[in-house]
Amino acid sequence: MKQIQTIIFLLLFFCLLTCKAQKKDDGKTLNITYNVGSITEINDFLKYNPDEIRFDSIYLAYDNVMDSIKHADSNNKDNELIRKKDFRNNRSRIFMDLYNNGKAEPKDEEFNTGLPTPCECFTDKDTLFIRMGIGFFGGFGFNIEAFGKNFKSSFFNYIDDVKPYKTDLSDTSFYNFITIKNKYQYLILDKKPKFDAGQQLTGYLTYTTNDYYEQNYSNKFDTMFVTGKLFFTCKIRQRTEWDR
Repeated sequence: MKQIQTIIFLLLFFCLLTCKAQKKDDGKTLNITYNVGSITEINDFLKYNPDEIRFDSIYLAYDNVMDSIKHADSNNKDNELIRKKDFRNNRSRIFMDLYNNGKAEPKDEEFNTGLPTPCECFTDKDTLFIRMGIGFFGGFGFNIEAFGKNFKSSFFNYIDDVKPYKTDLSDTSFYNFITIKNKYQYLILDKKPKFDAGQQLTGYLTYTTNDYYEQNYSNKFDTMFVTGKLFFTCKIRQRTEWDR
């Protein structure tokens, strides 16, 4: 009986150690549960920077056009698929460093101050999907999926017309769109997600991806990964067929 009690005690002890080890924002921990609470530097994110002022103007013009289309043909059943961007309530700010064969690549100034991108949150049953990114004939972004108290996150990268990417060197195929899971991650949300439409949710993610591979001009492969942090805020909506 004492042996059983000892085993149970040890299991509980190691469980407590494991739980305590989680939720570290040290860039070296694969946290699988998210935090709920106050977010450091959130006040700075909530204030527009110059790029976000410009983005807001662009997306406001887009939203006005979408409204005009819906009003012009109010009986069109596809109107429900026409969504306004509402950038003020659905945006992110991304800080990112790209490493090529172990060395940091020179980065655009926007990544020092935070690159603004649109963000969207949608829910499907018991899972919340958060997606942000930017691109035109190529681009990148991030996905976060929250379910229960757990989450997972990833980075995606794509380019049109060519297929230079792999996530596994043993793969015989090349791709123009790849998704790379994060090997280290930390997520904090300003409130507990309701997994229902209408909630405004704000969060902060730190990340380091697994390696991925890009074919260079010598037909060899560069080993790449990205690391950094991002802020986001978005109004949750229901998932539609366009999101699948």
